[in-house]
Amino acid sequence: MIGGLGLASFGGRQSIGQSRVPVSDLAFQALYQGVLTAAISLALCGRAIHLLGASNAAAFVALGPIMATLMAIPVLGEWPSQMAWAAILIIATGVYLASGAPLPATRPQASAPHP
Repeated sequence: MIGGLGLASFGGRQSIGQSRVPVSDLAFQALYQGVLTAAISLALCGRAIHLLGASNAAAFVALGPIMATLMAIPVLGEWPSQMAWAAILIIATGVYLASGAPLPATRPQASAPHP
């Protein structure tokens, strides 16, 4: 939406850095990134809320930065720092606990026999 507004305010005029880009390509990108992507993401988010429930779906929103960080490894060749790995672990643990996943069962300690 904002991309489309930016293109509308652009008014077909081209600046020095955009002189080689046809206005039709700019309009297509504004439509694709500003409208279609938003509509698809909202529809998929609504479907996730319907399937998982509001509280579980809200917990999974926190996985967005983790997915972006992990996708940067093969796509950009960037490796997370130690601090980023720690943050990934903390966020993933929080999502696991917030989603209501079961905690591992603890075994009771066998007591020593009394003489």
